[in-house]
Amino acid sequence: MGHRCTEGGARKAGRSLERPAGSAEAAPETAMKGRGADEGLGLMMRQASRSNTVGEMSKLDRIDYRILDVLQENGRLPIKSLAEVVGISVSPCWQRVKNLEKAGVIRRYTAEIAIDKLQNILIVLAHVILHRHNRETYKNFERLAQSIPEIIECYEVTGPFDYHMKLVVTGIGRYNEILERFLSTELGVEKYYTYLVTRASKDGQTLRVRDIV
Repeated sequence: MGHRCTEGGARKAGRSLERPAGSAEAAPETAMKGRGADEGLGLMMRQASRSNTVGEMSKLDRIDYRILDVLQENGRLPIKSLAEVVGISVSPCWQRVKNLEKAGVIRRYTAEIAIDKLQNILIVLAHVILHRHNRETYKNFERLAQSIPEIIECYEVTGPFDYHMKLVVTGIGRYNEILERFLSTELGVEKYYTYLVTRASKDGQTLRVRDIV
């Protein structure tokens, strides 16, 4: 369930910016966290909703996969051109796209922005460990994360951490403000580790569906 992230960060320098909640210093946590049977909330950001994706993906064929690949490269491609690329007529192509949208496989059409081209922008990765592991704690944490626009990715993960987040902020000051919001509430944040991204070795790549299914 964990997601990889290839950007390099402050880890290169051999250290992370660590701050246990309510304490100035603490040793890194290495023990696996314990979780109850009622836990395991899904990732906050998914390729599609669990209720639709699992059932619908099994019904897709190679033409659907091809449509997904092409639209990821150019979401503004006219339906006629899309039909020509995938090798079917316009009407069934249009219907396939609508079915993919309805199933939640295609969530939206967006423009990809080169974040590194923006001025005064920092990319920060954060790993969070919660003190309490129950459904209510997870819901509260995710609710706050969803309300902060600078948090562009947030995943519940396996391993020693509970959550992995990616933030795009206008400076360390703004990042600290966001962090204080998590620490000042009763979310039960036990520890967190932050890493400043210095360079993206791979970023913004489209998912070639037909290569992985």
